[in-house]
Amino acid sequence: MKMIPKVKAYGLSLQPNGSEYKYCRTCRVYFNRNIESLIVCPICHYKLRGPRKARRIKKRIDPTMYGVG
Repeated sequence: MKMIPKVKAYGLSLQPNGSEYKYCRTCRVYFNRNIESLIVCPICHYKLRGPRKARRIKKRIDPTMYGVG
């Protein structure tokens, strides 16, 4: 019961609010506030995951430009 005020400070919810959040895979909850200092879940102490970032497109080398192929 001592943990509940601590968890409320992180904005616990069942779905993300906005683009800034962290997610606990074991508890299946999202933390939407004060996430800069949050690394592990305050409930189960499992490592949290952030939102997925867009992947960069790999640069492609044109073989005809360098005389290969």
